[in-house]
Amino acid sequence: MYLPSLNQTIPTDQTKIHSQASLRQVVCVAFCLILGADGRCQQPIRESVDIQPYSGNQMAQMFAQLTRNARWRLIHERPLSFPTFHPQGLTRADGKYFLSTVQVNRKSSIGPNSDGSETHNALPGKGHLIVFDENGDQLQSIRLGESALFHPGGIDRDDQYIWVPVAEYRPDSRTIIYRVKIDDLQAEVVLRLDDHIGAVIRDSLQQRLIGFSWGARRIYIWPLDDRRKVITESEQATVSPVANPQHFIDYQDCQSIGDGLALCSGLANYNLGNKQGRIGLGGIDLWDLRQMRPVHLLPVALQTDRLLQRSMTQSPFFAEICDGNLRFHFIPQDDTSIHYVYEVQQR
Repeated sequence: MYLPSLNQTIPTDQTKIHSQASLRQVVCVAFCLILGADGRCQQPIRESVDIQPYSGNQMAQMFAQLTRNARWRLIHERPLSFPTFHPQGLTRADGKYFLSTVQVNRKSSIGPNSDGSETHNALPGKGHLIVFDENGDQLQSIRLGESALFHPGGIDRDDQYIWVPVAEYRPDSRTIIYRVKIDDLQAEVVLRLDDHIGAVIRDSLQQRLIGFSWGARRIYIWPLDDRRKVITESEQATVSPVANPQHFIDYQDCQSIGDGLALCSGLANYNLGNKQGRIGLGGIDLWDLRQMRPVHLLPVALQTDRLLQRSMTQSPFFAEICDGNLRFHFIPQDDTSIHYVYEVQQR
C-alpha cells in the first residue's frame, strides 16, 4: 500500500549518510523522551524484553538478540521472471513461495489524508496471489477480490491455508479476508469488514486471526472455531479494534512464528526538508500476541542499490532459520522485482 509520511524534518547540509545518521539520532532522542528526563539514551526495548519466555522459540530468541548494529549479509538476489505489479505479502509453504500483489490499471489521487497518505479512487484493478519457485519462475496464480476491493495486503499462513486480506485502495474502507488452501489454491471468504485491513497474522496458539488497518494504527482480533472460521456472525460484527502501541513504522507484512509470537515488517517515510525528498526508515518488530504489544524493535537500514532506492522492508518479507542462521527474504520493488535473501547476525 502507499505509505503515510511523517512530518519529520531532517538536516540536509551533509551527505546522505550523515542524513541517515541524523535520523537515527532523532529516533534515539525519541526513545529517551519515552524513558524519562534523566537524559540517558539506553536501549529500552532490549532491556524490557525478558528473553526467557521465548527460550522455546528459536527464531524469537535469535531475533531478540539483534540491535541496529547487526550485520546483514546478502546471500543472493534473484530476479523474478514474471510481472510482480505492486507486491504486498510473502510467505512460503511446501517449498513454494506465495506472493500477494495488486495490479492497478489506472491510478489517480483524490487527495492527501490527514496522516499524509493518499486516497486512490476505485478505478479498475486486480488482486493476485502468485505462486513461484526457488528459481523465481511463476507456477500458479489466482485472482482475489471483487469490484472495488482489489488491494491485497500482507499475508500469513498456517498448516492448511494462506490468509489474505483484500481491500479497497484507500484507508477506512472495506475488506474481504480470504483463506486459500495451500494444496489447490481454492479460496474461501472468511469475513467482511468495514475498514481497510493491510496485513494479517494467523495466531494458531490462541486460535485467532489478527488484522492491522491501513498504516497498522488499529488492530482487530477475531476468534476462530475448530473449523478455522469466525465463531459467529454476531461476534464478528461486534469486534472492536484496539490501538497499536507502536508508532515507529507502519506494517506492510506480518508472519506468525509460533508460540503466540509474530514478526511484522514495514517502514515510515521521513521528509528531509529543503525539497530534498524523503527517506524511508525500515524496521522489523517482534510481537507478543498474548499481550498484544511489540517486545523488540529492530531498525533495518538496508536499501536496494538501484537508482530509485527503496527500503528492503518496503513491502513483502519472510523469515526463516536456515542452517542455524536467521534469514530474511525481501521483495521491495514493483513490476520487475528482485527476490533478495539476507542472513543477519549480531556483531
